[in-house]
Amino acid sequence: MKYTHKLPDDAVNVSSQNIVLQTVKLLLILLVIGIAFYFLMQSMLNIVVEHITPAQEQKLVALMDFSPVMEDAKHDDYLQSLTDRLTPCAKLPYKIETYILKSDERNAFAMPGGKIYVTQGMLKEIENENELVEIIGHELGHFKHKDHLKGVGNSLILAFASLFLEDRYGFIFDSSLKLSQAKYSQRAEYDADLFGLAVMQCGYGTVASSTTLFERINDGKKWGYFLETHPDFDSRIEKMQREISQKGYTLKGKITPLKEQF
Repeated sequence: MKYTHKLPDDAVNVSSQNIVLQTVKLLLILLVIGIAFYFLMQSMLNIVVEHITPAQEQKLVALMDFSPVMEDAKHDDYLQSLTDRLTPCAKLPYKIETYILKSDERNAFAMPGGKIYVTQGMLKEIENENELVEIIGHELGHFKHKDHLKGVGNSLILAFASLFLEDRYGFIFDSSLKLSQAKYSQRAEYDADLFGLAVMQCGYGTVASSTTLFERINDGKKWGYFLETHPDFDSRIEKMQREISQKGYTLKGKITPLKEQF
């Protein structure tokens, strides 16, 4: 019997599976893991934050360095008077202080320790007191929902996660975490908008001119806000108008001029 030598199979080292399909599956798995990790950590953070007392918050503030912000900010009596008028409607357990921040950026934000900062850039866009009251009411909503503390926790979650990201697929984890954070933050902004309406109705008896600022500065973009912390203006205006209709808030009322020119 003659032996015939068999040549090796040329495909012995070639995978029978589609490499592109396998890569896509791996990326999807990593995306799901990243999102699941974020929401798990977020849920744990929310439980902790809800049990932080005002006294504990002040101790937390003492450990943080907010001096760069404070150096460019000044307390304003007019803004403070509006905040004091609205705070009882928000039913917050501590006094809120309001500052003007030297910045051309259009922004307003709540910081741990009960401080609201409104930038000069934002104030230049505001045409009447009603619009300013909605902005302040929005920030009071962040305090009510403890978003100012959750925001600090979110930053820590992302920093913690980045320590364990693999070099090869780190961008997938990073993108999924940023997407999850954006969607969470946008929901918080919607909730703060609606809380601002409730506070405005309570303190002023009307929500007249509550959406006009957003309507004026609306850039018309939608997808441009996909990964942003704030939602697009069209969606915010729509949700606010729906809330006004459903809650029966008063749209007829006095439009109060600004008492100060910023």
